[in-house]
Order: sequence, then structure tokens, then C-alpha cells
Amino acid sequence: MLGSRDFAAHFDATTEIPLVNTIFLAAIRGGSSTVDDVYTAVEISVREQLREAAQHRNKERHAKLDNMIYYFEHYPEEACQYAEYYLWWETLSKEEKDKEREPTRIGAIADHQRQQPASEKQITYLRSLGYSGAVSSKKHASDIIEAITKQGAA
Repeated sequence: MLGSRDFAAHFDATTEIPLVNTIFLAAIRGGSSTVDDVYTAVEISVREQLREAAQHRNKERHAKLDNMIYYFEHYPEEACQYAEYYLWWETLSKEEKDKEREPTRIGAIADHQRQQPASEKQITYLRSLGYSGAVSSKKHASDIIEAITKQGAA
């Protein structure tokens, strides 16, 4: 893989990354085929959208776009590497993209499970396996169940 996704680390994953990704991909899908072309197209697009957000007094969108401009200007090498990453990404087939996404998807599921309390079903199953300790989350319960069942199978 070429490029780097370090540029994304400057943005909120929930509210800003989707916007950043959409703008980069729109530049590439709009015909930009080199890093310099993507960089220029993204900068133009963000500045145009920033003006529109100001005209419509959309403070939330304006703040997100202003943040993007800030990092674009202060970290141009990272922005270029991000462009390079998305140029590479767009060469992949659907199957290759799905394979690339899998570790992120699995990590997101685990993160979500760490934030959820263990289900009654999990707790009941753990008790039936003889586990009597504390269970902090769905992920924790799943990990304990996996360890106990693997141990029993060995």
C-alpha cells in the first residue's frame, strides 16, 4: 500500500473523518489522478464548501471545514500521503476493499462491545461454566467464555 492515513488522526472519527474521506474521494472520482491534482481539488472544494457554510450560517459544518483547512495548511505532507492512499484505494476491486476493511470492522465491533454491559445470556452462560468473577462488558464476557471453552477443549 502506498501513502498513509496519518492525516486522519487530526480529525474526530465520528463527525469529521466521513467528511474528509468524502472530499478526497470526490476529488479522485471527479478525475484527479495524481497527488498534486487531488491536493489541489480537495483544497478548492473545502474552501468553496467553507464559503457556502458561512453564507448559510452553518456553524457546525463551517467549524469542521475550517479545521480541515487548518490541518491541510499545517500538515501538507500528511495530506499528500492521504491523497496517495486514496489514489491507491480507488485501484482496488470491491473484494480487495472488503479485505482491507475487515480488521477495522472487527476492531470497531470489539470497541463497541467494550462499551456495552454483558448480556444476561452471557452472564448465565458464564455461571454455568463455573465462572464467578466480575464481568465488565460484552467483550470481557466473550473473552472469558472463549478462554474457558478453549481450555475445556484442550
